[in-house]
Amino acid sequence: MDTGRGVIESELLLITDDQSFGSAVVDAVEETEMVTSATHVDPTGGLRELEPDDIEGVIIDSQIAEPAAVVTRFTGRKGLPVIVLADAAGDEDRLAQAIRAGATDVFPRTTTSAQYELVVDRLIAEDSAAGTRVLAENETTYSEAYEALFEKISEGLVVHDPETGTVVDVNERFCEMNGYDRSELVGEPIDIVTAPEEAYGLEAAEEMIQRARTEGPQQFEWRNQRRDGETFPVEVNLTVIELEDTERVLASVKDITERKRREQEYEQIFNGVNDAISVHDTETAEILEVNDRFCTLLGYDAEEIVERGMEVYLPDYDGYTAENARKFVRTVVEAGEPRRTEWAIETSDGEIRWLEAKGTTVDTNGERRYVSINRDITERRHREQRLEVFNRVLRHNLRNQLDVIRGHAEELADRTANGHADQIVRSVDTLAGIGRRARNIDQIISSDDRLTTIDLSETLRDAVDGVEPTQRDVTVSTEFPDEARLRTSEDSVTMAVECALENAVEHAAAAVTIGIKKGPDKCIITIADDGPGIPEEELIPIEAETETRLQHGRGLGLWQLRWCVDNLNGELSFETDTGTTVRITVPDRHESG
Repeated sequence: MDTGRGVIESELLLITDDQSFGSAVVDAVEETEMVTSATHVDPTGGLRELEPDDIEGVIIDSQIAEPAAVVTRFTGRKGLPVIVLADAAGDEDRLAQAIRAGATDVFPRTTTSAQYELVVDRLIAEDSAAGTRVLAENETTYSEAYEALFEKISEGLVVHDPETGTVVDVNERFCEMNGYDRSELVGEPIDIVTAPEEAYGLEAAEEMIQRARTEGPQQFEWRNQRRDGETFPVEVNLTVIELEDTERVLASVKDITERKRREQEYEQIFNGVNDAISVHDTETAEILEVNDRFCTLLGYDAEEIVERGMEVYLPDYDGYTAENARKFVRTVVEAGEPRRTEWAIETSDGEIRWLEAKGTTVDTNGERRYVSINRDITERRHREQRLEVFNRVLRHNLRNQLDVIRGHAEELADRTANGHADQIVRSVDTLAGIGRRARNIDQIISSDDRLTTIDLSETLRDAVDGVEPTQRDVTVSTEFPDEARLRTSEDSVTMAVECALENAVEHAAAAVTIGIKKGPDKCIITIADDGPGIPEEELIPIEAETETRLQHGRGLGLWQLRWCVDNLNGELSFETDTGTTVRITVPDRHESG
């Protein structure tokens, strides 16, 4: 084809994932004989391998996944002209984004050879009138196709003269958004739809236009004013374009009233809760946002926390460092499920405080974020520390003094026959038993919940063998299957069964029976005795899990049983019609960590 222009030493690049369409367009471009060559690549792997130094222009198929991002790559980073090929009935929103990203022009998505003289003309010769030529073989004009796309885009579009501020064109969505007819806007100054506030005046608008000229498309928030005087927030994407050899400003305008309302509600919730919250980037763990409670707790303002990062409040204190915190963030993100931990932090005045942190990931505004919900547990940690010291000292002193009392009582028993010394020995043994039970309870509460696969039948046989005989003739019989395997906490199972079994043997008249019933995802342990039965007033608080006055050792033993079963995630029930039957349901926690 003789174009009268000659071949320009340059290469055009077509980006599409439609191989047949890409080949046809490349052929059409090369048939113009206006460029050295044309190449088409897919938008994924092909772009990564590309060396665009010799490329003079780019053609992008609007049907690829993210056309706007590709437009930005070449217009923003490379400063190349970009043509977008689009169907008038295609994805108007994505096309609008491509225009905002700085696309030089839009042509119909067709393989018609005549069109590509105009496309090449627009890219290489920079003939701004190319887009208005008749596309005879496409049975339409570029202007008609562009107008169809202009009207179909769901965002408000307005074109105005950058020198005079006069509105040149608007689409129907822009008219609806601002409450005007098209005839009432075209020819009027653009400030007819601008809020009458100094921040949105002529000077601010001219600054944005100049930035668009020098830096490329600009995105910013603005306030419009409807015909009835109501003002509302909008998001503007502003681009300087050429239409028929004339510079114009194209603004894509979106009403963000609802988004602002949601942001305000989020802000109120975010800053209204009692927990200290920080939001982080999932890849770098960088702090993006903190709430008011977080700032109050640390004694820093939000800007300083975001700027300085976790190092500002995570000193190198006993391993509680910023680097370890970042590792915890990565662990939560990779696991995809919430995790809890405790951290020591340092406030602005140097005080060390303790936080219980729940880390999780959330989607917010289309982005994946890590969120840390922190609760100040400093006072709880101090109480636990005091109780731990008190408990340790009390147990040590109690055990030592009981040993002394028992020794003297036994010496008295050898010298007297009135029975008082024997009563002292029995009381000492009772107190020592309560002390042992308290140590067992402390072990349950403070130990980690380590799960292993056990044979419950074997575990219970060992528990039965360990029962101390009583002065009365009590028979313990077992009803165990050959094997009952499940995943659980062996320590808690053993302690629960020993507690229930000791109580049954102590209060039985003659017989105790312990059995196991296997289920598909659990086992039920029953321990039955023929004694008088546990009084109802002792069982009510245990079953309801409410505190009550402990009048004797059995009360503490029942609480030990309750807490052991809770540690198993199990169920506990009692029957006292004839004797006492204790049922412990132990779930198979094969899916737990």
